[in-house]
Amino acid sequence: MLVADIDPERVSLHIEHHCSTFPAYPTRPASGLVEGLIDAWAKSDHPLIVSCGGVMRSDAEEQVL
Repeated sequence: MLVADIDPERVSLHIEHHCSTFPAYPTRPASGLVEGLIDAWAKSDHPLIVSCGGVMRSDAEEQVL
């Protein structure tokens, strides 16, 4: 894969704003962010959490459930 020929017309080199610094994402949420999220979930008819490998790597499956 490291030596594959890539068509530069088919590659997007955009950088998301959150990924332009290191670390890309802070280790803790901004003040008030979690409270706002909980409030939005409480008002939702069908809340949904989409989580990725970070939950598993941080051993937080039980907390998410």
